[in-house]
Formats: sequence, C-alpha cells, structure tokens
Amino acid sequence: MNLQVILLVLVIIYLWIRHFDFKQLPIRLKWSVHFWVSFIFAIMDFFADMVSTLSGQYNYFSPQVLDFISPMDVLNKFLALLPNLWLLPTDCLTVSTRNFSS
Repeated sequence: MNLQVILLVLVIIYLWIRHFDFKQLPIRLKWSVHFWVSFIFAIMDFFADMVSTLSGQYNYFSPQVLDFISPMDVLNKFLALLPNLWLLPTDCLTVSTRNFSS
C-alpha cells in the first residue's frame, strides 16, 4: 500500500471516532456523472498517449500494437464484470407512483 492510501484510511478512522456526520457531505451521484467521468477519462488518456508518442517513449498509435491485443481476452474481462452490475445504484430507475390528476 502506498502512503496516500494509509493516510486516507487514518483520516476516515479519525472522522469515524469523532462521529463525523458523513451524510452532510453534498455528494449526490447521478447517471450523468458516469458519462462525464468516462468522457473526461478517455480524453485525458488520449492526450497522455499523444504526449508519450510525441516524446518518443512509446508509440501507442502504431498498428503494430494491435498484434499484442487479443479481442477474446478483452471480451472475457468485460464479461467478468457483469456479475457486479447489481452493485450499481438503481434509485434513478424507480418510477413515481403519485397520481398527478387530482
């Protein structure tokens, strides 16, 4: 474990001992967050690959890289994630049962 993980655990333990109310934090997860996090991650990854390529360290855009990628291994890794889909929040999928015609 690196130092940052250890410090994070220590802070969480300290706040738990001090009975910090974690519900007061203004963090609300919405479905649009999943899109924006993925989009920003992909853009930053693209720019990091361009910097690596332009600096001459490694050329990620070379077609020779594709020889080392197995499509079946990629598919198997995504299929291994499917059992964990039930962990996703489903509160945004609920339908309101209120009667709006009063």
